[in-house]
Amino acid sequence: MHRIALAQWAHDIRNTLGTVALHLESLERRSEPDTARTVTRSHALLKKAADMCQDLMREAAETGTGVQRRKFDAMRTIGEVFDLIAPIVPASTTLSIAARGPVYVMADPQDLFRILFNLIHNAVGVARAAGSMRRIDLSLEQSGTTVRIRIADDGPGLPEQVKARLFRRDRSAGGSNGYGLSIARELAERNGAMLQLSSGVRGTEFTIELQGVTPNVVHKLAAARAKSRRECVLSRVA
Repeated sequence: MHRIALAQWAHDIRNTLGTVALHLESLERRSEPDTARTVTRSHALLKKAADMCQDLMREAAETGTGVQRRKFDAMRTIGEVFDLIAPIVPASTTLSIAARGPVYVMADPQDLFRILFNLIHNAVGVARAAGSMRRIDLSLEQSGTTVRIRIADDGPGLPEQVKARLFRRDRSAGGSNGYGLSIARELAERNGAMLQLSSGVRGTEFTIELQGVTPNVVHKLAAARAKSRRECVLSRVA
């Protein structure tokens, strides 16, 4: 496997394990209200890291097979990322979702998780370091066969010199956060999606555009699956 791909997987696994460490740190505080839930989230993150390792080994063994895209509910992936990251958001920062689900897209579910985790993890990292960020907002909307996910914050924004080198693989584009953005862009592109930095907004706003599945198509696919199951049952009865 190419060294760049290995470095990308290592970056995302490290971020996932780093988030586990932050969850476990909260257990040391006696004011922690829900120890059981923190432990559950930590286990979920560890499982994600293990899944990434498994996918890494699969990609290494199946070089050239390409990404495995399928239809799935993007809202479930968004909810999963939020549930795992929410506990490490500073008390002074609000993390919110403005979306109606389900919203179906055609992509690799693991890739979308990694994209969203990188973007939201970066924003939370800035909030924890700077202390001046008051909100991190995510919105999801569908227009025809296009699904747009926006992640916006009211933080200090990106300096012009960082914007000029954004999404590049070299770490000079903003340290590990810059590297995470390059990973997110490449994961989006290999799924036929787009990841862009919005201009003319306060703070920082990223937009992901994915191939969506219209409600009519979803209903037709569900009906086809139901019909197939009925025919299978009837054939067994016969």
